[in-house]
Amino acid sequence: MTRALAAAALVLALLPAGAAARGCPAIPAPPPAGHAASPERVDAYVRAVAAASPLVTTGVAGSSAEGRPLRYAVVTRLPAARLRAGLARLRAVRAGTLTAAPTAPAVVWLAASVHGNEPSGADADLRVLRSLARRCHAATLRNTVVVLLPDQNPDGRAAGTRVSGAGFDLNRDWLAATQPETLARYRLLARYPPLVYADQHEQGGTAFFAPPYSAPLNPQLPPSALGAERGILGPAVAHALARRGVAQNSGTFDLLYPGYGDSATTLLYGAAGMTLEAGDQVPFARRVAAHETAATAMVGAVAAHRTTLVRRWPGAFARLPTRTVSGWALAPGSEDTVTALLAQGVRVGRLAAPARADRLRPWSGGVGAPAELPAGTWIVSARQPLARWLVTALGTATGAAAGGPSDDVRAWSLGLFAAGGRGGTITSALPAAPAVTAAGTAARPLAGGRVALLADPGARSTARAGRSQPNPGTAAAGWTLFHRLGAAVDVVDNAAITVGALAGHATLVVADGTAPQLAPRALDALRDWVLAGGTLVGWRVRGVAVARAAGLSAATLSAAPLAPRLSGTALAVIGADTEAAALVGDDPVLDGATAVARYPDGSVAATLDRAEAGRVLLLGFDPTYRAATPGAALLFSRLLLASAGAR
Repeated sequence: MTRALAAAALVLALLPAGAAARGCPAIPAPPPAGHAASPERVDAYVRAVAAASPLVTTGVAGSSAEGRPLRYAVVTRLPAARLRAGLARLRAVRAGTLTAAPTAPAVVWLAASVHGNEPSGADADLRVLRSLARRCHAATLRNTVVVLLPDQNPDGRAAGTRVSGAGFDLNRDWLAATQPETLARYRLLARYPPLVYADQHEQGGTAFFAPPYSAPLNPQLPPSALGAERGILGPAVAHALARRGVAQNSGTFDLLYPGYGDSATTLLYGAAGMTLEAGDQVPFARRVAAHETAATAMVGAVAAHRTTLVRRWPGAFARLPTRTVSGWALAPGSEDTVTALLAQGVRVGRLAAPARADRLRPWSGGVGAPAELPAGTWIVSARQPLARWLVTALGTATGAAAGGPSDDVRAWSLGLFAAGGRGGTITSALPAAPAVTAAGTAARPLAGGRVALLADPGARSTARAGRSQPNPGTAAAGWTLFHRLGAAVDVVDNAAITVGALAGHATLVVADGTAPQLAPRALDALRDWVLAGGTLVGWRVRGVAVARAAGLSAATLSAAPLAPRLSGTALAVIGADTEAAALVGDDPVLDGATAVARYPDGSVAATLDRAEAGRVLLLGFDPTYRAATPGAALLFSRLLLASAGAR
C-alpha cells in the first residue's frame, strides 16, 4: 500500500460504519436507495440533517429554471469564526491579495445529478451527509469543509431528463454561463472555493469511471491540481472501489474542453476537478453505494493530505509568464460575454474614451497591428489570478485546432464568438480601463418582434444516462430568441399551425431536432402562410426537411468537405455591411438555393429565396448552438432582418 493510500485508510478508519459516536445527535435515515429520491425529498432530507446536526448548515444557492431550490449543505467541525476566517483567506488567494494560506481549511465539493437522468450521485451524497453528521468527533472534519450540492438539476431530475427545465445540458454551460443554475453555482463556489471538486455522473455499462484522465489535457491546467488527482485522490478512490469489488475503467475521458465541471473548476479554482461516473447497467442501490464509496474515500484523502493540498493550491493563481499576450479587447455589444466572465470571477475594465492599442491581433487571426479601440470596449488583462482560465476561454484555439474530440466539442473562444467577433488579443501595453462590476444588457435587435417556434416533440423526452437529449436545438433557439435577441416567442405545434396559429407572426423558426412529423394539413397551412408573406427560417436537417415537405424549397444538404474547417469563423453576410462570428465545424453545405453566407472554404452556409410574397431562409449550421455564442445569435438576427423577417 502506498503512503497516500495508507494515510487515507487511516482517516477512513476513524469513520466507523456502525452507530453514531457517543454524544453525537441522532440523524434521520436518508430515503431508501432502491430508487431515486425526488427533488423534494432530497431538499427535505438536507434540511432535516441540518436541523439535527450542529456540524451541518444549509442554504439555497438559487433557483432552477422552473423555480425549484438549489439546496446545498456545508459540513465541518470548524467553529464559525475560524471557518469565516479560513474561507476569507482562500478567497484572498484566488483574488491575488494573498500568496499563501497555510492555516486555511481544505474545501471539498460533492456535486451530483447535473444531468437529471443520472440520479445516483445525489442519493449517495445524502448518505455521505448522514455519515459525516453522525461522526461528529471524527478527525476528518477538523480542518476540512465538505460542501454538498446533491441536486444541481432538480427540474431534470423531476422529469427524468438529462437537460434542465429550460432544455439545457447544464454540464455544457460552465463556459458561457447562460443558465440560472450555472450562475447560482458560481456564486456558491465563490463563497466556498474548492481545492477538490467531485462531479458525480452515470455512464453506460457496468463499470465505474474515476480519473486518471486520458489525453488530451488542457495545457493550462495547474500542475498542483493534476498532481493531487494523480497522486492522492485518484489512488484513494480506486483503492476504495476495489475493496468493495466495484469494476472500474479509467482513461476514457479527456480533460480539454473548459465547459465541463471537472475542467472548469480546475482552471477557475485550481481545484482537482474529477468526474465520477457510475455504470447505469447495475442496480440503482449498487450505483448509490459506489458513489458513496468514492465520495467517502475522496473526503478522507483530502483530510489526510490537507497540509499538502493547501500548500500547493495557490500555485494555480500565480502570474503566468505572458511575454506575448497582455490582454484582450471585447468590442462594445459584448455585454453577454462580459457578464459570464464577471460571474466566473474575472476582472474586466471598460474604456471610458477611445484609446489606441499598438498591437492588436484580430480574433480571426493574423499579426498584431495598431488599432483604435472605441469607447465602451471591454479590456481583460492577462495579468490577473485567473489567467489560466482566460488563456483558455479567450484564446482562439478551438477543439478542432487543438486536436480534441469532435463528438461534443466544437469550439470555445468566448472572444471569437462575442459581438460580431470584433476586438482581439492585445500584445502591447493595455490602455487604462476602469474596472466594472456589472456589464448591463446588450442591445436586443429583435426587441418588439414576435416569432413562432416550431415545437419539437422530443424536447423533454427521457434519455439513458450519459446520452444526449434527442434535440438540443429547439430549447437553445427559444432561449436565444427571447434572452439574447429580445423577441417574444410563441411555440406552435402541428395542431396549432393547422388551425391558423401562424397568423400575426412574421417569422416561423424551425431549429434542428427530431423529425418534423407535420401532417398534410399543417404543411398546407404553413405553405399558404409563407406564400402570403411569412418568413420561414430553418437550419440543419430538420429545418431543410420542413421547407422541402411544405414545397417551399428545393434546397438540399450535403456533407461538409473532408478538410477540417476552423471551428469558428467570420461568415460574410450578403446584404449586410458586416460579418459576424459563428460556430461551425462539420456542418453540412446547402445546395440548390441562393447563397447569402459562406463557410471559409467557400461552400454555402446559408441561403435565402423568395416564395411569392414570402421568404425561406435556410442555414446549414446552428446559430444558437447551446446559446453559447452571442456573435452567432447576432449573425442570425442580421440574416433574419436582411430577409425582412421578424418585422
